Amino acid sequence: MAMLFSTHRTFFFCLGLVILALSGCKTKVSTQEHCGDGFVDPGEECDGPELGEATCGTLGYYDTLAQLTCASDCMFDVSLCGERCGDNRVDIGRGEQCDSLQLNGQTCQTQGYAGGTLLCSAGCQFDFASCTSACGDRVQQPGEGCDDGNRAAGDGCDPGCQIEDGWSCTEGLCTEICGDGTVIGQETCDGTNLGLVQDCTDAGFYRGEPACGDDCRLDLSGCEGRCGDEIAESFEGEACDGADLAGLTCGDYGFYHGELTCSESCAVSTDDCLGTCGDGQTDLADGEECDLSTGGRDCEFFRLPGGLLACSDTCSFDRSACLTWAQVSAGGNHTCARRSDDTVWCWGDNTYGQLGDATLFPRLTPVQVKGVGGAGFLGGIVSLHAGGSHTCALASSGAALCWGYNGNGRLGTGNTVNSNTPLFVRNPANTGTLVDVAFLHAGPRHSCAGTNAGILYCWGFNNEGQLGTGDSGDRNLPGLVSTVNGGYLSVACGEAHTCAAREEGGVSGVYCWGRNNHGQLGIGTVSSALTPQLITSPVGFIARELAAGANHTCARATNDSGYCWGDATYGKLGNLRTTPDVLVPGGIHGFHSGTTFFVVVGSDHSCGFFLETSGVPPVTHMRAMCWGSNLYGQLGDGTTNDSTFPQAVATLGEDEPLQLSALGTHTCLLDTVGRIRCWGANAFGQLGNNSLVSSEVPVWIEVP
Repeated sequence: MAMLFSTHRTFFFCLGLVILALSGCKTKVSTQEHCGDGFVDPGEECDGPELGEATCGTLGYYDTLAQLTCASDCMFDVSLCGERCGDNRVDIGRGEQCDSLQLNGQTCQTQGYAGGTLLCSAGCQFDFASCTSACGDRVQQPGEGCDDGNRAAGDGCDPGCQIEDGWSCTEGLCTEICGDGTVIGQETCDGTNLGLVQDCTDAGFYRGEPACGDDCRLDLSGCEGRCGDEIAESFEGEACDGADLAGLTCGDYGFYHGELTCSESCAVSTDDCLGTCGDGQTDLADGEECDLSTGGRDCEFFRLPGGLLACSDTCSFDRSACLTWAQVSAGGNHTCARRSDDTVWCWGDNTYGQLGDATLFPRLTPVQVKGVGGAGFLGGIVSLHAGGSHTCALASSGAALCWGYNGNGRLGTGNTVNSNTPLFVRNPANTGTLVDVAFLHAGPRHSCAGTNAGILYCWGFNNEGQLGTGDSGDRNLPGLVSTVNGGYLSVACGEAHTCAAREEGGVSGVYCWGRNNHGQLGIGTVSSALTPQLITSPVGFIARELAAGANHTCARATNDSGYCWGDATYGKLGNLRTTPDVLVPGGIHGFHSGTTFFVVVGSDHSCGFFLETSGVPPVTHMRAMCWGSNLYGQLGDGTTNDSTFPQAVATLGEDEPLQLSALGTHTCLLDTVGRIRCWGANAFGQLGNNSLVSSEVPVWIEVP
């Protein structure tokens, strides 16, 4: 069986060989190719899924990941492959300049050539082979001296492709010729030609000489000093230089805080400084009182009686336009003051109209005095004196006016009728007003006035001869002081005595008259006098100021020593004793030569200014001091203890006193700023602080 199978196989094999041989020898066999049989036959690009390892990328398309497929005609279907060079579409994003015949609107001329035909290469880039060259194409043509690839001037090759002066050009590269004396291109100098920098100042330096290096570059090593070298040279106009601020701070420019900086021009910059006068912010911690405005404060805030407060350009309050008090006068139970506008204001007891406001009502604060007869307000007053229950004033016209209580004729109006408004003092003949008055004073119960000629007149109560008229009869018109007259310079009216300073024919002296039961006339006896008596001890005694109290008198001598005499009770003479009475001028304890500058007396106390030097280094201050009776605190030392020697008035601080005044049991002080403080008895509101409480220390009067 096996043999049979083997025989059959051999047979068929041999038969196949015979057929193959016969066909190869003579017979032409035809085969048929089928698209879609899965085999890529000749003439086919693909067949079904068989792509022959082709992809979009191998076919030249840019998107190598796109899907290549085979169409039904066994040709590649590239519809999904996207774009490629050669598709006659210029794909700028793929780096194509052109594509086949598409030149994107370009020509040889637009590409900088003179002419010709622009072509597109197989790589979709411009083909300039058929373009003709032009100046600026970096190809040097016949007639061109150079071609550096542009048509700009100043780079060695001019717009016409000719070599510019001072340049050397080789194969499109142009360089300056250093050493020909011409400054061109990147050269900053050439030989002695320094170009734009003729000296160091042209380069921003202050001093020195520039030079030109072998490379035609400017050598500035010989220049010195410039803004930016971190050295502030003030002599060159620099305020600073970098970190060198020349020791300046924000404070030098009016600022309080921050750090100065230096600008590029070596000028100080205050941009980082903080807080300055004029910024509208009041910096109290930095010493400003105000800034641009007064912040709602006014002259009254500073105890000044009106006017306009301003803020100065140094941020301090400017009180120059504020009104001030120019004089204060303490009377028996009332007080009056003259304002800097020469108006008059009074406060306290007004039982007899002594405040002059056309009423009889007491006032706890200042009220303005009416004009003569109640018309308008009193003005033009240059001196003011409050008496016991009346007041007198001196007008700039030289007329004297008085108002208030007129008992005994102390107003000098020719009658004894009280007046609550000012009236002119009449002349002795009652034919008109008293004129040419230079000074006056109102005492507790009488008044006196002196003329520019030194003639002295007195009027009012005269029971002790205090008018000096040689008799003891009251006068309601001014009476001429008798026996000794002419040359009078000042007068002081006490309770029942009068003293005056006089200079006549080169001889000066102090004269007193009236009651002398305690030696208050200072003439060495206790005998009263109806006419002026010269004080002869100490020899040559001359007074700058006089003040007369109830039974004592005080004076400031021409050598600025203080003196008191008369009744010694309560220690009012300031001589460390209360007895015995002193019949001639005696020194005040501590008020020695050159230290006394003002004296006033009340009924039983005295006050003055004492020049005090203290501290290291020594500083001199004017101190207000008082001594004597202190029942109501009129000494102002914070106690009610009497004192036989001067006591400093308390709470004044460093305020400098300008004037003191006393007559009864209270005292007032005017300081150099123009403010008033009072202390002592206050039963009638005479302290002017809107209360009726006495004070042992100074209190401010209320401003109107």
